[in-house]
Amino acid sequence: VGDVVFINDAEKISRFFEMIQKEIKIRKAKLSEYNGDYELYKKTSKEKMPTIIVEMNSYETFAEIYQSKYDDLFITLTRECVTVGIIFVLSVSNYSDMRYRLNQNFKKKIALQLNKDDDYMCVFEKAKKKRPSSLFGRGLVCVEKDEVLEFQTAKICNAEQYNLFIKETVEELNKKHMEKA
Repeated sequence: VGDVVFINDAEKISRFFEMIQKEIKIRKAKLSEYNGDYELYKKTSKEKMPTIIVEMNSYETFAEIYQSKYDDLFITLTRECVTVGIIFVLSVSNYSDMRYRLNQNFKKKIALQLNKDDDYMCVFEKAKKKRPSSLFGRGLVCVEKDEVLEFQTAKICNAEQYNLFIKETVEELNKKHMEKA
C-alpha cells in the first residue's frame, strides 16, 4: 500500500490527483515506444512498470463532497488509466450512486446482494433473469462480455474476529514480503 487517503483530507486528495496525472504522462511517454501497449511493454521491456491499483471505498461519499471539483477529471482518469497499467476499483452501495458516464469506464463489474432484483439488469446488461441465491456472500460477476456468473465468497472467520484476523495476516505478510510500494 502506497498510502491511504480519507475523505476529509482534501489536500491529500488534491495531491493524489496531481500524482496520478504525472504518472499517466510518464507512462504514456514510455509506452509510446511500444505502440502505447502496456502488455507489450511488460513482456519486452527490461525496465519494470508495475500495475497501480487505486481502490476507492464508498465512491458515493467522495462524489457527494468532491463531484463538482473532480468529476470530469475522474471520468477522464478512469477512462485513460487502464491503457497505462493503472486500475481503479470502486465500491458503491447502490447502482444509482455511480453516474452513467463514469459507469461506462468500468468493464468488469461485481454485484453482491442488491436490494431490488431490477438493479441486476442495470449493472449487467446481459443479466436477464439471473439473480444470485439469497445466501450470505452470493453475488454476480460478468466474466466475459455476455457471460454473467454467480459466485460465493467465503467467511475468513467469525465477524467479531475480522479486525484481529486481518491485523495478524498483515503482520505475517509483512514479515514474508519486505518490498513495499
